[in-house]
Amino acid sequence: MVPREPVIAYRAELRGLIALWDDDRDVRSFQVRADSHHSVPIIVRGLVAHAVDCARAVLALYESSLPLPAAPIIRVLIEDAVTAGWVLVTPDGWRHFLAGGADQRRRALNALLQEEPANEQSQARLAELNAMIDDLGRSRQYEVIEQRIASLDGMGQLYQLYRFVTWLSHAGTEVAERYTGPADTTVGVAFRSSASHPTASVLLEIATNSLLQALIAWDSALVDRAHEDELNEIAARLGIRSSWAQRNARSDA
Repeated sequence: MVPREPVIAYRAELRGLIALWDDDRDVRSFQVRADSHHSVPIIVRGLVAHAVDCARAVLALYESSLPLPAAPIIRVLIEDAVTAGWVLVTPDGWRHFLAGGADQRRRALNALLQEEPANEQSQARLAELNAMIDDLGRSRQYEVIEQRIASLDGMGQLYQLYRFVTWLSHAGTEVAERYTGPADTTVGVAFRSSASHPTASVLLEIATNSLLQALIAWDSALVDRAHEDELNEIAARLGIRSSWAQRNARSDA
């Protein structure tokens, strides 16, 4: 008789990962690795903190039987985790990250100056951003999430899953149809008060795995790696890679 794979309670796993982060809520300082730019742990910490808050929102929606509205939040959670891991292991990734943010602000200011060309404060800020981008160096090599995922090792089908969650995040037919169902009416459908989705369990799995990867990124940025053993154990249980690494260039051949 073939043994059954153990059933994973992803909601409980997600709750446990959030609790693991909260265990350190009173820690005011961390000893970070000295082999990367000082911006790296600051960026990673911010992204992982946001990923945890996204996970809180996902958990709250699932506990209210609202999986479909969780899709856009899961999409952001994936972006947080991937970008945190990418900044952690990519040489000069922090430069690309900061330059990208500065470029977004620059575009917003340019749009504002189209309406108010004499705004001296905006002009001064624009000059600062231009200087910052020139100093950091603007690269479009890692501008979109697909490029970041492709540059990392062991991502498997993550980009396809990301596209699926993105599909559920926009105002399209898949969303609209989930609020109706077949019925013996003139038009053949009836309205539902809330939406279910046949892949709700898959979405929760994606959210849990992404939060785990985000926490691994933060733990990997620290010297003592206080949660390494626990995170490795969870990763083994969920079948998730327990480290971040750049994709081997030879695999592109």
